[in-house]
Amino acid sequence: MPSLFDRKELGVVTGTDGRTYIVCSGRYCEECDAETAVYVYDLTIGLPDAEENANARMHPGTARDGETREPYYGSRAFFGEVLQGVPGVIWFERSLGATGDMEERTALLDLSMGMKDSQLQGHALLERTLALATQGKCLEIEGIDRTSAP
Repeated sequence: MPSLFDRKELGVVTGTDGRTYIVCSGRYCEECDAETAVYVYDLTIGLPDAEENANARMHPGTARDGETREPYYGSRAFFGEVLQGVPGVIWFERSLGATGDMEERTALLDLSMGMKDSQLQGHALLERTLALATQGKCLEIEGIDRTSAP
């Protein structure tokens, strides 16, 4: 396994091309302020060092400002068959935008034929993913709540 600290294996996703991907959470360094992230590794090509992995995203949950305690980021994430016929990992994120309003976006790591990352505005796909989760085709990654330093 790559050098992740506080590593937790979340599960495995098989692409439509037969490749196997491991989904895990952890931090890339032990003695720094690195946030816990979700990492996806293609086991057919080997495991890079964590800090070199381009497929790391913030771990789902809520992040709050250390002084005001107001949320500035929140997300839910799922892995497995996250859209009909699409194996992957999907994040439904809300984050504080430049205007001071919370903005919604969806990030999809499509594992159908390799790793394809795409970003969409809004949460139009959330209901589809929730329906697949209800059917047991994908799993939600348990969120972590965190507060930034004041």
